[in-house]
Amino acid sequence: MRRNFYLQHPLMAMNDPRMQNLLDEEGLRGIGAYWIIIEKLSMLPEPRTQLEYLRPFCKNRKIPFVYLKKIILKYKLFNLEEDDFFSVEELNPVKKKEQKMVKNSKENVEE
Repeated sequence: MRRNFYLQHPLMAMNDPRMQNLLDEEGLRGIGAYWIIIEKLSMLPEPRTQLEYLRPFCKNRKIPFVYLKKIILKYKLFNLEEDDFFSVEELNPVKKKEQKMVKNSKENVEE
């Protein structure tokens, strides 16, 4: 397990259209649920797990498991794998054209 007890997150997270959609549809409750899931994943040695990992946490906190599952499955903020595992999807991913421009500028600097 990681030894730091803080979670870094992108300052521009709310600019991702998926996060805007989550906020529009679920309000602050949805945003809070998202960050709870992120925190739980961040505590694992590898930031991926099965959905059932969240069930005991929900029971202890009186958070509906079905609600966290909805956040994971509906808003495309998580990568869903065949074996019922999920992991965090990158927010505001760099588009292919931007990646190519960044790569080219790095190559120019090295020359």
